[in-house]
Amino acid sequence: MPSMKMSRTGKWNDFLRLPLTLAAVGDIAGSELRKAGQEYIDMLVQAVESQSEPWRSLSDSWEQYKAANNLDPRIWIATGQFLDALQNATVKRAGKDYLAGLYVDRTHDTPHSGTELAMSQLAIYLEFGSADGSRPPRPLFRPVAYQWEEKFRKNFVVRLWKEVNIKLPW
Repeated sequence: MPSMKMSRTGKWNDFLRLPLTLAAVGDIAGSELRKAGQEYIDMLVQAVESQSEPWRSLSDSWEQYKAANNLDPRIWIATGQFLDALQNATVKRAGKDYLAGLYVDRTHDTPHSGTELAMSQLAIYLEFGSADGSRPPRPLFRPVAYQWEEKFRKNFVVRLWKEVNIKLPW
């Protein structure tokens, strides 16, 4: 029986590099996800500081209280504790990694009542309003997430492939 010789055709060097490339993709993807998480946090901070969302105004009594107690007059800010609690770090919850959010152990010292409230509870209260309707919803996380997601989808794959030096087929 004649022996058959196989010869390599095409771009075998690229194929042989594939395991190394895939390992690099995993490392770079983690780095890119951390960057994306920081972009989301930066967008949240910018939205709060610029008051760019169409939130309902604060009540007159709450505006007066904030003014009398030297608190920041803007929505989502009173003492600055909320913005300080935003983080870009891996947090494991229920077997999943989350890269951007609020420090789990941070609390908000409620100036008018002297009580502490978990920062995540404050965020939910402000985002969705009070159950009895006495405080209107002032969505921050959801509208910013929609803007961020659009930006993320456009940029993530391109940045990832650029980092591992893979030519995109399109």
